[in-house]
Amino acid sequence: MRIDYLTGDSPTNFTYRGIVGEQPPINNNNNHAAEFQFQGRWYHVYHNRIVAKQAGIPTGFRRNLAIEEMHFNADGSIKKVEYTTNGVTQIGSLDPYVRVEGEAFNAQSGVETEPCGEGGINLSELNHGDWVKVAGVDFGSKGAKKFNARVASAEQGGNIELRLGSAEGKLISTCKVENTGGWQQWREVSAAVTGATGVQDLYLKFTGGAKPLLNLDHWKFE
Repeated sequence: MRIDYLTGDSPTNFTYRGIVGEQPPINNNNNHAAEFQFQGRWYHVYHNRIVAKQAGIPTGFRRNLAIEEMHFNADGSIKKVEYTTNGVTQIGSLDPYVRVEGEAFNAQSGVETEPCGEGGINLSELNHGDWVKVAGVDFGSKGAKKFNARVASAEQGGNIELRLGSAEGKLISTCKVENTGGWQQWREVSAAVTGATGVQDLYLKFTGGAKPLLNLDHWKFE
C-alpha cells in the first residue's frame, strides 16, 4: 500500500498530485505513515519489519520505526521518498554527560525491553554478546573519565563493555554488574573510562555467563 497525496484550496476541492512513498519493504501490504517538519526540514516517518527480519523472529506485529527526509521539486510538489537502510543523516550529536535511557539506541542485537518499576522501560533479556549502538556520541575534547549505570540482576550479573566504532572496537571501559536481588531491584554501578574523546559511535556490549545477565535502565558519563 503506497502513500499518495492531494492538494486543494478548500475542503471540497482537491487535485491528485502524486506519490509520497511506495509500499515499504517486507511490510506485507501494510503501511502507516506521517509527515512532519523539524528544524526547517521535512520528514516522512513510517514503519517496517526489518529489525524483526534481521533478528530471525516472526514479523507479525513486530514493527520498527523508520524515517526518511522529504525533498521537493521547484514547483513545491513532493519528490517520491526513496527508502534507505539507515534512514536520515544524524543532525546532532548525543550528549553522554546527561542521563541517557537504555532504550535510546541506533541499532541493537539481541535486546528486549519491558516496563520498569522505576518508571518508563528498561532493557531486558541481555545475554552474552548482545549489544546496543548509540550513534554520534560527543565526548568532547577533554573526554570522559567515568561511566555510571542503573542496573538490576536476579542472576549472576555480568559486564557492560563500552566500545567505540563497533561491537568489537576499542574497549574504553568494563563496568561490572553483580546480582542485585531481583530483575527490578535497581542499583548504581560505575567504572573508570579511558580513551573516549571526540564524536564516536558507542557500543554497550553485554558479556558474562550462559544465563540472562542484567537489566539496564539508564546511563551517563562524567
